[in-house]
Amino acid sequence: MNEATPNNEEVDARLASLAQFGFPENAMAEFLAEHEGGARERLEWLEQRRQTATLLDERFRRLESSGRVDDGLREIHARLNDPFEIEEVALEFERHVRNLVSWEPHLNRNKTVWFQAGSGDDWEDLFSRLMQLDASSQPAVVPLHRLFDAPERLDEIVRHLATIEADEDRQRELVRAGALRLKGHGYAVPDLGAFSLLEGLQRLEQWQAFHATKEGVRLSAIQLIQPFDADLATEFEQRCHAIQALKRWLQSTTWPRKFKHWRRPWNSDAKRCPMPSKPGEGWALFSLMKGTCTPRT
Repeated sequence: MNEATPNNEEVDARLASLAQFGFPENAMAEFLAEHEGGARERLEWLEQRRQTATLLDERFRRLESSGRVDDGLREIHARLNDPFEIEEVALEFERHVRNLVSWEPHLNRNKTVWFQAGSGDDWEDLFSRLMQLDASSQPAVVPLHRLFDAPERLDEIVRHLATIEADEDRQRELVRAGALRLKGHGYAVPDLGAFSLLEGLQRLEQWQAFHATKEGVRLSAIQLIQPFDADLATEFEQRCHAIQALKRWLQSTTWPRKFKHWRRPWNSDAKRCPMPSKPGEGWALFSLMKGTCTPRT
């Protein structure tokens, strides 16, 4: 028997191994039958595709365990069981991961270099620290990409990485301190540390804007109403203190432009009914106070 042509038992065993990995057995058998004399080369071609799929699967699992996988990458990963698409899938995988975690392809490409240099543990530690960074820090990691092929420059990489980590810690402390101040005012602020850094900052800004608007309306009520009706001013102030629902406020911050004139049920004097200074500031809070001032439609 020609050495280049494996016997039936070898073909069956190797096909079974490929099928166990997840490749379609019938499609592979048809692929081998197309050219009997090239069975060995075709088996090797299929096994090379399995190796590529295995490496991509390992990368996917690492990203998935760190919560860095989206639906798009899951769809790409689901196509790894087709050996005839692996090359295209690998290109799509690389592009998609670069958008999700920009540093991962660069570090992964040089993984073998680190392990051959006896720095495998350093590579693993570096990967773990980079994966713990917030997504907003990815641009700050870009200068490190050119160093990922040089294990001997680990100290330089670590110093730069420590600077990025310290900056993140500073920003998270700002979010934490801001949330604590709002809680001190009685707001039920959620744990903003559970969100990404950018989302935590955005949510903090929403709460701070809500507090500033509420305080602005409260002070306006005291300054503009109290000289004429102390009881009504006190009621307004109490209602301001009672409003702590940020979500309700955010849903009510649109002030229709047609509300340019106001009915004043208890006095026609404009000074007796304080108005918000501009659209979006105070209208929601006034509307929550059950229409002491009502818009004319």
